Amino acid sequence: AEGGTLAKLMEGAPRGLPVRQALAMSLQAASALEHASGRGLLHRDLKPSTVLLDSNGRVKLADFISAADLPAAAGAVEARRTGSPHFLAPELVRPA
Repeated sequence: AEGGTLAKLMEGAPRGLPVRQALAMSLQAASALEHASGRGLLHRDLKPSTVLLDSNGRVKLADFISAADLPAAAGAVEARRTGSPHFLAPELVRPA
């Protein structure tokens, strides 16, 4: 992406991003996730390196390669545990 990744942006901000910027990016990412889930996709590996920024700083989500079809993934142990362990939601890593 022209603007790099959220991970790269955070490397340059050791004290974190300004609250307004972080909130705006979070809302954009949430909107993109809602859009995907509304079409039956579960991202499964959302992390700073999969959040891309365009030249205007707008958020784009990448790496849908590990995405799952929501109906197929519902309750499936293997589907629940796919993704980067440090970025999985706690409910996805609880013992089945």
